[in-house]
Amino acid sequence: MAAADVAKARKAATVIIEWIEGKKMFGYSVTHEVNMLSSRQGLIVVIGPTSDLKEAVLCEIGIGKSRPYGKLQHIRLTDGSETSVNIRQTRFQMTLEQYRDAAPLIFVAMGQVASERTGKWKYTTWTVEKMPQARVGGSGRKTTYFEQDYEMIKGIRFSVAVGCAVLIADLLWSENRSLRDYYTGLGQHIDMRLAPYRQNGYHRQFRTLQGAQDLMGVVGSRAFLAPAYRRFEALGYLPGGDKNPLYTEIAMDILRCDFGKVPPEIQAMKSGLPEPESRVPAEIYCRGITTLSEANKKGYMVFEVSWHS
Repeated sequence: MAAADVAKARKAATVIIEWIEGKKMFGYSVTHEVNMLSSRQGLIVVIGPTSDLKEAVLCEIGIGKSRPYGKLQHIRLTDGSETSVNIRQTRFQMTLEQYRDAAPLIFVAMGQVASERTGKWKYTTWTVEKMPQARVGGSGRKTTYFEQDYEMIKGIRFSVAVGCAVLIADLLWSENRSLRDYYTGLGQHIDMRLAPYRQNGYHRQFRTLQGAQDLMGVVGSRAFLAPAYRRFEALGYLPGGDKNPLYTEIAMDILRCDFGKVPPEIQAMKSGLPEPESRVPAEIYCRGITTLSEANKKGYMVFEVSWHS
């Protein structure tokens, strides 16, 4: 059955990352290039040896609407014909050593697919909101504030099976790196609105103070900040962090998150392999579409990835 699954995966794959025994390394190849530009489906497949088998499907990453190990139809071949592929087994995984070797190629594959498919798009970004920014003048000059559009980069969606925890950890780390400017702007916005209270103090619950409802509205109205792990990450970008008692109240009232409990996405990210920057190219821009809770129900987690050079 493992050999049959390898044959199915080869037929459905857009990109194959395969262990080359003679070179003791993974190789990279694009199959059926006509599928590279398909907006509907595709697979990135990792094939390699196991302790018992010469080759097996170690990992599948769905492209677009395709799901790892799921059935695929209307796969276009180079000769113009179409085919379909039935479901595959999920009982094999990459070892940590195999993942270290294959990961850079996996992210290059994601980047190539994203770059090829978005290259002809007329609009490659979408504006989230106007995010206040701070600009500090020279000696003796006051800090000035201005509004700047924060734009997220559009990309291609990829589905990763929950069993590939190390890849999900690297993608979550990549999202955090991609969104630092957003979190920094949000932190500056909150800090700017709280400046009068830091100077003059307060004696009531924060939510009763002037301006508190506006700040809670900023967070509450942003669907992007709905997942608890993003609000947890945003706390680290507040200028005072969680060391100032005022920010503890902010965390409770504005960010609406239990900071005594680390979200599973943060736990997953921190349990990944060290030095993710050695595996994830700086050009990769990533944004999670589903949470781990949703992924555990569906069996896969969805990320939107683009190549931003």
